[in-house]
Amino acid sequence: MDGHRAYVRQSQNGDGVDRMKTWFTSLNGAITLSFAALLIELFRGFLDFALIYPKQFKGMELIAAVFYTIVFGIWAASLIAARGNSRVGLMAAFGVGLLFWLGLDWTTTLPIICPNGCETIWFNIAAGVGLVVGALALVALGLQIWRKPAVSTRMMKEQ
Repeated sequence: MDGHRAYVRQSQNGDGVDRMKTWFTSLNGAITLSFAALLIELFRGFLDFALIYPKQFKGMELIAAVFYTIVFGIWAASLIAARGNSRVGLMAAFGVGLLFWLGLDWTTTLPIICPNGCETIWFNIAAGVGLVVGALALVALGLQIWRKPAVSTRMMKEQ
């Protein structure tokens, strides 16, 4: 019973909300959300290769595979760099996330490839979840970029 009272007290004080807000605005939260967006887009990429490219883009599979490999590699490397407190890593993760969110989700998948929804429910789920998680990741990464001063500014303050 004491555990329940502590939970109720915690909920009334808003500590849970504060912790969630703190996590969302932290570097770990931004990296976690961006990694989740990467995994969702990777799943969607697999679905693209299985369902979309064979029907609509015959002969372009190799070019698309090279593009996806390079972009996902840059995204993963930028998250590793961001984990080490790299501002360039944060900006690269933001840029690649924005490329997928605006460039591939909003401008190709929704209006061109699947304007009325796709044939498979998995593709629709992946696209919808990708938009939501991608938006959250972009906001969290944007907060980190906005808060984190450039290295030269930090070095000037120390001197």
